[in-house]
Amino acid sequence: MKNLALLMFALCLFTRAFSQDKNNSFQFGKPTQEEFSMNSYSKDTTAPAVILYEEMVVYYEINQQGNLFQNRTITRKIKVLEKEGASYGDVEISLYKPDNSTCILEKVEACSFNMENGKTVKSPVKKQMIFREKVSDNMTLVKFSIPNIKAGSIIEYRYTVRDDLIFNIPSHEFQHDIPTIYSRVSYSIPEYFKFNIMVSGYQHVDVQKGSQSKTAFIAGYPLTFEENIVTGIAADVPALKNEPYVWNYKEYISKFSLELDEYRFPGQLVQKISSDWKTVCENLKESRFGTHMKMDNPLRKEMAGLYAADASDEEKIRKILQLLKSRIKWNKKIALLTNSPKSALDKGEGNSADINFILRAMLEDAGFVATPMLLNPRYLNRIRFRATLEGINCFILQVKMSDGKICYLDGTNEFADINLLPEYLLVDKAHLYGDFTNTFHDLTALTHNSTRRSIAGKIDTSGAFRINMRIQYNNMDAFNANNRLARYNSKEEYIESLEKQMQKTVSDYKIDKSNTKVVESYGFNLESATAGDFIYLKAILLPEFSSNPFKAPDRKLPIEFDHPRTSRTDCTYTIPDGYTVEEMPGNTAITACEGGLQARFITAQNNNTVQVSFTFNIGRIIFVPSEYEEISAFFAKLMELSGQQIVLKKQVQQ
Repeated sequence: MKNLALLMFALCLFTRAFSQDKNNSFQFGKPTQEEFSMNSYSKDTTAPAVILYEEMVVYYEINQQGNLFQNRTITRKIKVLEKEGASYGDVEISLYKPDNSTCILEKVEACSFNMENGKTVKSPVKKQMIFREKVSDNMTLVKFSIPNIKAGSIIEYRYTVRDDLIFNIPSHEFQHDIPTIYSRVSYSIPEYFKFNIMVSGYQHVDVQKGSQSKTAFIAGYPLTFEENIVTGIAADVPALKNEPYVWNYKEYISKFSLELDEYRFPGQLVQKISSDWKTVCENLKESRFGTHMKMDNPLRKEMAGLYAADASDEEKIRKILQLLKSRIKWNKKIALLTNSPKSALDKGEGNSADINFILRAMLEDAGFVATPMLLNPRYLNRIRFRATLEGINCFILQVKMSDGKICYLDGTNEFADINLLPEYLLVDKAHLYGDFTNTFHDLTALTHNSTRRSIAGKIDTSGAFRINMRIQYNNMDAFNANNRLARYNSKEEYIESLEKQMQKTVSDYKIDKSNTKVVESYGFNLESATAGDFIYLKAILLPEFSSNPFKAPDRKLPIEFDHPRTSRTDCTYTIPDGYTVEEMPGNTAITACEGGLQARFITAQNNNTVQVSFTFNIGRIIFVPSEYEEISAFFAKLMELSGQQIVLKKQVQQ
């Protein structure tokens, strides 16, 4: 540190010893008889392993050259209960080292303990068993596998990471995919750092705050300062397991974080770290992002005569999208920043930033106002309420048309269209570039999405009948159908897959498709159950759900569906001569969560035909865990309605 004040501050810090919580008797390298005797974990008997103890201690120190470092010591002790739990002895340590920075992995201690013939056998990880893998210019993975692990083993490891990224305070996760009996994190932060405490997830965390006075002597002169100590403790933490209909279950891990707000070293002015949206947008403006916002349209010549002078805005946008897709393909990488969109265009391939910057230049050249919408895809954490550039990973475009209407565009997908984006981009929190307020945009319901099935069949006296099926997908349902069809090399390959799925031979297959509408039609034969004079016909063929996805007795995580949609199935059955309808389901309507989920079942008979209509609607896509019981009951009823039968009876000859 060249600055004298900073050097004096650094010199007052000292290396802290590994800390222990007074309420926990853990001692590294000393497994207990009780731990060896543990054969299962009573609070989760299915767990293949359980974390007995884990801790992260964050502290600061100074080396002999006067450089300030942040250290974090990680300790973990795991009991292996089943052979599948041996995988928790495979450890990866991430070392992040940007340009001109330092990141050092200090002493690694790792071993397994086993009880053999009444004696404790220790199997350590040796130096030659530790490997390094460079995954990028800034990231290295250190890997090792602890030896001699089996059911009954106890695993322990501890290491320290030292770096000079002193303002990046690491977070601590209390929750994992196996249960944790005791988890602790401790931060010792000099008074010169002001920070915000954030606790996320559903697990209770005991937060303790304290401080202590420290005195150091610099060239014989004392310097006294306060050290703020923040501790988070969680006990008996259940495993976080993925559940159906969750975008990113890891977003709900119980976690403890310190976010640095500002700092002030002795003799210096206050320096702000955390930011607002004005700062985030201004930082983007001063970066390569701002440079590419000013780029000229690289496809201006190709756009000449692309559309008629009197073309509608929608026609213009679709022509522009079509031209863009013909010139550059997506490399499957999302990005907020890029080096050169024009270079990517020359190569014919680029990341999401390359493509959407080019799309923006094309739209602006055509007279539209196209503004980046900043977001994180669904498989990453949502954008934070507290503005931060590090929490943004990509952008799409908000486009204002001549009549003032707003639409959204993304140029990466082959079937992208107006307001038709890949589902992982349909997030409930996005922020408009240039907006300095804490305003977020919900992109989950940009279009009305629907699937409609029309099924017609004529039953003969044996119970066999020919089915003619027509399915129409609209908007997002069409987008997904197009992407699903694109996975197959030919129509024949898709039909083969369809037949395998249905376990029926498909004939007369036809398809008509655009980006916003896909229509399939085909036929197949079906057999109904018969018994004596009766034919038993399933009222709804090919129901929306084949089973209830919400059978678990409780729910820890929110329920997050893909998008709002309506699904309707209309069946018309012609019954054979000489038969009458003995039983037919009645009309039923069900609803849940104040209309967020709805279903309706309607039947009617007209002479020798029976009509069945079944409608299912998702009006709201995000539900909280407290609504789970109602949702589970709704889907149980939905399964009941889907499984109803029509009973036909042969008439008695007079």
